[in-house]
Amino acid sequence: ELSSWELLKADPAMMELTRKSEGDFAQEAHERISQPLFALVAAVLGFSVLMSGGFTRMGIWKQIVAAVVILVLLKAMEGAVAQEITKDPDAWPMAYAPIALGLVIARLALLQADRARRKPAMEAA
Repeated sequence: ELSSWELLKADPAMMELTRKSEGDFAQEAHERISQPLFALVAAVLGFSVLMSGGFTRMGIWKQIVAAVVILVLLKAMEGAVAQEITKDPDAWPMAYAPIALGLVIARLALLQADRARRKPAMEAA
């Protein structure tokens, strides 16, 4: 029940009182910041992966499965990163790596969607 600021400054007395390490404090503080960002990335990633597929009578189940798999992998990466931050508090920038990777994947999926949509228009011209 500590504020984010208290977690970021990691007071030694507070660490002793809670019996947590500096790495635990850093991991918790940056998780509080990164979780809302991850929610935004999940929405953008889901949209972009769905847009990357074309229209078929079979539906978009492949894109849905791909989006879910990508999000599960990003969450697994988030868990691995949290362990590293707990071990080494100076590794806190790694907390934002899953978010950055998710945005890169979303951008690539949107580029794929744009390329797929322009191709028929260019052939018609």
